[in-house]
Formats: sequence, structure tokens, C-alpha cells
Amino acid sequence: MRMKRLRNGEALTTLITRWKNGLKVAIDCSLQEHMSDKEITMTAHQTLYSFAANLRSQNPLFLHLTGLHSDTRLHRALNATWQGFSNPALRASELLPYDIHPPQDVVYLSPDSENVLDSLDDRKVYVIGGLVDLCVMKSLTQFKATQLGLHTACLPVKEYMRVSSSSVHHINLPINLVVNMLISVTQ
Repeated sequence: MRMKRLRNGEALTTLITRWKNGLKVAIDCSLQEHMSDKEITMTAHQTLYSFAANLRSQNPLFLHLTGLHSDTRLHRALNATWQGFSNPALRASELLPYDIHPPQDVVYLSPDSENVLDSLDDRKVYVIGGLVDLCVMKSLTQFKATQLGLHTACLPVKEYMRVSSSSVHHINLPINLVVNMLISVTQ
């Protein structure tokens, strides 16, 4: 048992060292009022899949949940999904990235942005809207970022994938897929 704890402690130390050099990515959990209970549960699952993928990564992202208050539906759903929700690899804060970092260092990823993300900058914090919107609330993250004076960008999905309809203007992606894409780019 002592050996297992030591290995886990060593693994956590190694992970923390790798995080210091990792791309900074935040999942904005402040969008809960726009989701149903079903969407909240889906958001919790996608968020935890994101953290699991990040833990398995050779070069993990510095992945952080932001705007997460302990008395919210999402916090309860995360607790129910990942019992205890106390893993040190799961970092969460009530603060939002733009409360901590200067606005020019924050890039809010939004499918509605006109700016296509063509490169990643280690000095920036990339924000993913912690939102599963089954009814597609167009421009929600774009509007929020614009109101806060933040830069926005969309992932270059249309540039690398064939979309069956020419009328598709934006593509909503699950949280864990966006995280996986960012992980794969940093490997």
C-alpha cells in the first residue's frame, strides 16, 4: 500500500511538472443557467472525459475548471459522476480566466467566431465554454466574450473536414472533443 501511494505521489509530482509547461486551457463553468438538467449531466461527463484524456497525455494541458461554485447543479453533477471530485489533477476555481489574466491573454473559443485559430500561443489562456446546448444557442459564447472584451477564435474544423451542407456556418463540438484536439496538437 505504501509503495502504491509513493508511486501515485511520484506520478502527481511528474504531472505537476509537465503542467507548468503545458498549454493553458480553461473550461468556463459559468454558463449553467443556459442548460437543462440533462445538459448539465452531459457537461459533467464531457468535462471528466476531458480530464481523463489529459491525464493520459504525454504533454498534458494545464486544464482548469473556472467559474465553478460549490452550490451549483454542475458541481453536484461532477460530484455524482466522479465520486468525491477531489482528485488533485482536477483543478477548479470560482474565478474566471479573465478575472486572473489580462484580457489580451485570453482567447475564448467559440464556433461563432470569425477568427480561425491557426496556431497556439503558450502565453495565452484558451477558454472552452462549459456548455452542452442540445437546442444550439447560437452566438452565446461569442456574445459573452465580446461583452467582456476578449479575443475569440473558432477551431479550423471547416478547413480540415468536409461539411455536408454549405449552409453550415458554425459547428458545435463536445467539450471533450475540443480538449482532445488541443491535446493532439500539443503532442
